[in-house]
Amino acid sequence: MEVASMTLAELPEEVILQIFIQLDPKDVTNLRITCRAFYRISLDDSLWQSFFLQRYLHVSVGNSLWKNLYQWVGKLERSFYTSEQSVCDLSLQLGQKNAKIEEFELYSRKLEHENVLLEEDLNALEMCREDLESTLREQGRRLELQQIHVDHMEESMQKSGRRLKEVESSLGEAGVKVEEGENLMRNLKIENRELKKEVSEVRGILYSEQFQINKLQKENERKDRLIIKLETLCNEKTREVEVLKDAMERNMREERAKRANIERKLESCLAQLEDITESSVKQSMMMGSKQSAMEKLVDQETQANEILRKEVRRLERELKRSTEKHEFEVARLKEMIAKSNQLKALSYTIMSKA
Repeated sequence: MEVASMTLAELPEEVILQIFIQLDPKDVTNLRITCRAFYRISLDDSLWQSFFLQRYLHVSVGNSLWKNLYQWVGKLERSFYTSEQSVCDLSLQLGQKNAKIEEFELYSRKLEHENVLLEEDLNALEMCREDLESTLREQGRRLELQQIHVDHMEESMQKSGRRLKEVESSLGEAGVKVEEGENLMRNLKIENRELKKEVSEVRGILYSEQFQINKLQKENERKDRLIIKLETLCNEKTREVEVLKDAMERNMREERAKRANIERKLESCLAQLEDITESSVKQSMMMGSKQSAMEKLVDQETQANEILRKEVRRLERELKRSTEKHEFEVARLKEMIAKSNQLKALSYTIMSKA
């Protein structure tokens, strides 16, 4: 036996309507463009009533224009969602801008700390320079004292030379005391050699002191160059800090302007939301008038349902009584059939015996 195939469009409209109720509204809008029957069924108000009640159970409206009401509430919900998304995006942008501002402030604090460290280094170098200058002044005073001592030694050498000349002249004039003059001359020569040694030692000390002074002067010049270099570096850092401060101020002004624009946009969004809420309140107030009619219809429907339930219960009782009576009759007939069978069997036995 072959089963007859049937398409969806060939089903009764009540069945198709129940199928549409189980679908999504988007699927119904896609199906309505396939054929005229589906388009006509998709315009049924009970279909959109069920969609509306499935999605918005907390809203009570009248029993009319359920499709328009569903579409209007969907638009309202989408507008709320888009406004909420825009508010979230704006708050995210504000957070990013605040993070950038914090990074700029952190970098500026870091530059200020480096500037303070450079100033401390400059102060330390200034103190070293003052110490070197004081040591140079002490070395200069020591050199002056050494020079004075050398001058005294040279004067004493000159005096000893004059004395030698006087002794020679006296020896030339008086040849009697030659041995004494020679002894005196040897003593003077010894003193002269000792004086020369002392002068050479003093000159060596002077040369070493001069070398130390030159070394200290070179070190001072190197420290001066380092101080100049640090001063230039400090000036460059201060200029960089000033440039960064200017850039941060410009960025702050731009961020304040952007924040003001965002706040204005937020205010406009809030105003739009308030307008939407006011319109929704007005629509709900307009729908309140339809609610009473719907409640009356619901009451009538409940009354009709109660009457139908009573009638169904009465029919069920009658059906139960009829079934019980039928069962009783059937049982009685079965007993009669059993008795007739017994009589037939008894008659057969009697006839067989006869």
